[in-house]
Amino acid sequence: MTRKVTTLFLVLLFLLVSPLFASDLQVHFIDVGKGDSTLFHVDDYAMLIDGGTLSKGPCVLDYIGAQGISKLDIVIATHPHADHIGGLIHIIDNMPVGEILDPGVEHTSQLFEDYLDAILAKEDITFTEARDGMIRQLGPLKIQIIHPAKPDPGHLNNSSIVARVDFGDTSFLMTGDAEREAEAEMLNRHSHSVDILHSVDILDVDILKVAHHGSNTSTTKEFLTVVSPDVAVIHCGSDDRYGHPDPETLEVLHAHGVEVYRTDIHGTIVITTDGQTYDINTEYEADPRAPPAAICKQD
Repeated sequence: MTRKVTTLFLVLLFLLVSPLFASDLQVHFIDVGKGDSTLFHVDDYAMLIDGGTLSKGPCVLDYIGAQGISKLDIVIATHPHADHIGGLIHIIDNMPVGEILDPGVEHTSQLFEDYLDAILAKEDITFTEARDGMIRQLGPLKIQIIHPAKPDPGHLNNSSIVARVDFGDTSFLMTGDAEREAEAEMLNRHSHSVDILHSVDILDVDILKVAHHGSNTSTTKEFLTVVSPDVAVIHCGSDDRYGHPDPETLEVLHAHGVEVYRTDIHGTIVITTDGQTYDINTEYEADPRAPPAAICKQD
């Protein structure tokens, strides 16, 4: 018993202090227009969440390579819509990938079939259906899957993989295109769950990747109150035909005192953290604290 307790203590101690011995974590919210693509990179470890549209695959791959990355340890395909998995096809074809986390819901599109074919062509890729409660330790990065518990094949957005990523005391919530129904599910399951390594509510994070490109179908006041981020990042394209991000969502974020960064205004956004503090660098300058009227395009 003593030996087991000692071993557990050493493992927990390593997980707590390992960021102190690592390089800084860089999180790249890559500007892919209307779509999502986020790269986590620390030491020799790299994880990509989504890859933008099919046409963006080559530029995302070039961007990854420019960071000195030659392999992706984990790829998370949050859900099978084209603006999330399209670019992954080119990346899977041209870069080694260790594991793909996928919600395990089917889509009727040819693009989805091509995505599956690309995975099947690589015999050394581990394909995992991600479910609530799964944990991956990627060097000093801890990745916790907190959605879906049971994906809904009839609603792909609400089947999105939602992951909390921790590096020391800095935390991120990556939400795919999860809408208000999925947010309500997460609140029901996790609003009182505690991360024992950090003694915080699992949904309470520093940096939120706003779901569904800032649509008003997501980011409810109730969800945002529990998540309580200091910073929010929105993947969205300029002159988006769906009107993303929605002024209502921007107003909710502003009312909660959240600094908002948008790829349509700021370009690619890079957050660098040592696990205690973080810096934010953007491709273009704009005030993240400005009220929505100051940063939205006006008619």
